[in-house]
Amino acid sequence: MKYLGVFFFVLFLLNFQPAQAQSPEPSGLLMYNQKSGKTKFIPENKRVTLTNYRGFRSSGKLEVISKEEVLVHGRRFRVAELSKVRRNYLGTKIIGAVLLVGGQTVIEVERTVSTGMFDSNVETLRDPEFSATGFIMMGASLPFLLYAPNYKYDKWTYEAVPSQDLGEFQY
Repeated sequence: MKYLGVFFFVLFLLNFQPAQAQSPEPSGLLMYNQKSGKTKFIPENKRVTLTNYRGFRSSGKLEVISKEEVLVHGRRFRVAELSKVRRNYLGTKIIGAVLLVGGQTVIEVERTVSTGMFDSNVETLRDPEFSATGFIMMGASLPFLLYAPNYKYDKWTYEAVPSQDLGEFQY
């Protein structure tokens, strides 16, 4: 019984192996670090900011047209003319904005409560007292708002990887 189970398991794996070998590679922008040899890959439909050597800049979703050209926000860029690629992470911007607004809210609530606005028995108003919580939250939001990795041309080499259809393969 054990051998029969192993036999069917191996048969199952062999059945799906050819389908795995023919799956196309994802399209996107492949970048090589010139000094360390590291590679970074930005898949298609991710948010980027591209700048060419003339200073023209465009932000939007990345689309690969061919090995020589990419498209961002309706504008074509030649890969050989790119001077900087910047990856824009939407999630980090949202987290940073939530922390910033949360810190401002904590400070405003502390100011309102410490001035005696809710207590009608207080006859003299005193200076508001703040804890460090709101300021720490606002300070913690700055790295999230400012973080965006830059890949400049003097350190990185760019290569566009277009999508491959299964119809292109020769059997």
